[in-house]
Amino acid sequence: MRPDILLATSPFADSFVTRWTDLGASWLLTYLVHSTLLLLAAWLITSWSRTSDTVRDILWKCALVGGLVTATVQMAVAREPLGGQLRLAPRTGSAAPTMRVTMRDDGGPARHR
Repeated sequence: MRPDILLATSPFADSFVTRWTDLGASWLLTYLVHSTLLLLAAWLITSWSRTSDTVRDILWKCALVGGLVTATVQMAVAREPLGGQLRLAPRTGSAAPTMRVTMRDDGGPARHR
C-alpha cells in the first residue's frame, strides 16, 4: 500500500493572495470614483460651453487617462483621501482543513466488459 499524501495550504500563499486581492479591489474602487468624476466633468464642460474641437479632444483624453493616473497615485501616496476612507470588516475565515488523499494499489483501473 502506498503512503498517504497530505495537502495543506501555505499560510504565506494565503496572505499573499489576500493582500494583493485587497489592493486590487481598493484600486478598482478608487478608479471607479476618480474616472466617474473626471468623465462627468468632461461631459459637463464640453456640453454646456462653447469649446473648440481641440479643447474637447484634450478634455476627453485627459478624462479617460486621468482616472488611471489619479487612482494609481492615490494608492501609491499614503494620505487620507478628501472624502475619508471606507473601512471594511476584516476577513474572519477559518484555516483551510487538511485534505488527505490515499492512493491504493488495487491492480489498476476497473475494466468494463
